[in-house]
Amino acid sequence: MRLPNPELEGVIRERTLTLLLTREPAEIGMRDIAEACGVTPATVYRYFDSKEALLNAIKTDRLDDMDRFIAERVSALRAGTSVSARALLRAGLSAFRDWCLENPRLASLVMEGFDPDLDCGQETMDRYYRSVNLASGLVREALAAGEARPCDPRLAVSLAVAALWGAIESVLRKRSYPEYWGRGLEFTEAMMDMCLESIFSDKGR
Repeated sequence: MRLPNPELEGVIRERTLTLLLTREPAEIGMRDIAEACGVTPATVYRYFDSKEALLNAIKTDRLDDMDRFIAERVSALRAGTSVSARALLRAGLSAFRDWCLENPRLASLVMEGFDPDLDCGQETMDRYYRSVNLASGLVREALAAGEARPCDPRLAVSLAVAALWGAIESVLRKRSYPEYWGRGLEFTEAMMDMCLESIFSDKGR
């Protein structure tokens, strides 16, 4: 029995992602993926037992990219200086916004294109929500310091991300008033202000 080839597994992921840049997940079958990779469907199934497993792997890869981008931005601000939890959370939200605007198709896939992995374990769930957990920790820090309004940190952060994504999507899909189509940064900054105001007290500025 031949051992799996990690390079071929990487090719399958990369070629599938290329297909996803122009087509919706439901429009792509395993035969399409196999043809794009120059292999048989049976070979693809040797590495991923279903299309859902392959798409979940790609989703996780892209989330890892996004999480690194966000974590690096927050870490750079935190390093060597004393900054508030509010400023760190704003940096994280700004990084999420910037990653989405720089990678609009990937952002659309990650935020709404892939079906949720309802049967994943806690370890995978924590990986899916790594940045949310990071942000929730910042809110907990602010609560401990008396700088945040009483709230459920995870709920507050989840709502902020959902609201900010809605603003980002309005910019990407031109679903806002036309006067804001070319003012995406201003539009999303206003949404971040609203979200942060709902979480932090005046002491958290």
